Amino acid sequence: MCHFSINDFNFLQNNPPQGSMQNNFDCRVRCLLGSVNQLPIMRLVQPLRKGCTGVNPKSLDAFDLSANNLVKYTDYGHWYVFTTGFREMAQFNIGMYGNYLRVGIGFDISRTVKHASPNVGHNVANSFNKFKEFVLNNKSSFISAVYKILTQVSTYCPGSSFGVEYGASLLSTNKYPITDLIDFIQQIAPKQIHNNYVFTHPNNGNSDWFFVGALLKPNDYIWPCSQNCSQATSGLGGSQIAINLLDIVKLVFTELFPYLGNSL
Repeated sequence: MCHFSINDFNFLQNNPPQGSMQNNFDCRVRCLLGSVNQLPIMRLVQPLRKGCTGVNPKSLDAFDLSANNLVKYTDYGHWYVFTTGFREMAQFNIGMYGNYLRVGIGFDISRTVKHASPNVGHNVANSFNKFKEFVLNNKSSFISAVYKILTQVSTYCPGSSFGVEYGASLLSTNKYPITDLIDFIQQIAPKQIHNNYVFTHPNNGNSDWFFVGALLKPNDYIWPCSQNCSQATSGLGGSQIAINLLDIVKLVFTELFPYLGNSL
C-alpha cells in the first residue's frame, strides 16, 4: 500500500541498513514527490532558481525523478530528499527519522557530500545569510507563516510542531515560542575554518546542517503518498484515519516559498 504509517517510523528506529531502507522507501518517496512536483507552487521552483542564478536546470521538476540517487539514505535510520540542483543553496527538504518527518527549508554547508563543488561552503553561507536577513527583516510575516503551518499540522497530526534542526539540536514550538526560534536563527553564523565552512552558534556549537520547518509526529494514522492512493485508504484499520500529507507539504512549501526565493 502506498502510504507512510507508524510502522515506517518504528522501522527507522532500529537503524536499518541503507539497502533495506532503500528497498522499503524508495518507491513510496518517489510517488510522493511525483505528486509534490505537480503542485502549482513547485512549478515555480526551477524557473525561480534560473532567474536568480542564471543556471539552466537539468530538470524542470523540483524533484528530478529520473535521478537514481534522488532519495538519500544514512546509516542512522534517516532518509531525505532536497530540490534538484539546490545542493549549494537553500533547498526545499523532506526527511524522515524514527520519531518525526520534517518538511521545510534546509542548508547543508559541508563539502563531504559527493558532487559538491570546492565553493559549496561559501555558496551555502551566502544563501543562509540571505535567508537569515530576510527572516529578521520580516519577523511578523515569518511568525504569521509559522502559525498557519502550526494550525494545520497540529490539527491533523497532534503533537506535531514547527522547529529548527541544528546538528544534534532540535528546537520546536512544543517547548519554545516562535520568537525563541527566531533568536536562535539570528545567533547562527557561517564561519570558514581552514578550507571548510561550518555553521556556528554560541550555545550549541558547530554544525554542517540547518533546517527550519514542520516536524510531523507519527500516530495511529496513515499518510497516503499521493492524492490518488486508493490502496492506502483501503488498508485502514478500525482506529486509523488517513492524513493528507500532500496538503501539508503544499502548505509548508507555499508559506516558506518567499524565504527560499530570497535566499538564492
